[in-house]
This record gives sequence, C-alpha cells and structure tokens, in this order.
Amino acid sequence: MINYCLEAKIPSPSYFFEASDFLVEFRKDIYNEEYLTNIGLKERQVKAVLFTKEKGKITNGDHQELNKVSKRTAIRELTGLVDEHKILI
Repeated sequence: MINYCLEAKIPSPSYFFEASDFLVEFRKDIYNEEYLTNIGLKERQVKAVLFTKEKGKITNGDHQELNKVSKRTAIRELTGLVDEHKILI
C-alpha cells in the first residue's frame, strides 16, 4: 500500500489497532504546517515542503533563497527530505 501511495503522490497510510479491529487511514493532504511540525520537521524543512506543495517543485536555489542558507546546507536539507520521503521526486 505504501508503494501505491508514493506512486499516487499521496501520504502513506496510517495503521491502527483497536481491540480486535485493524484500521487503515488514508489522507489526501497532510502537508500543512501543524502536521509537518508534529512529525519533527524544523522550520526551514516545513517551508521547503509547503513551497514544494504550492509550486510543484523546489530547487536548491529556491531553498537557499527561501531560508537564507548556503548551497551546502540547502543540499543537505533537501536530500534529507527526499530520503525521508517528505518530498517526492
């Protein structure tokens, strides 16, 4: 299911167990500031994800300008977001 969600560019499902029930929750749009902060993203990472949501993509230059960071920092932060599946490529 996770792979299908990634292919469809929607968030991975959440799984819950309640008594003898197994529930799967699919979310269409969890990419909001509150959710991103709650999953542990830093302020600059949140800005990058929301920028990507709005524009459909983010470049290293976009991230540098948006967050006033160096090229090296932008590479590290964007790579981390991709590796953690917070931004899909």
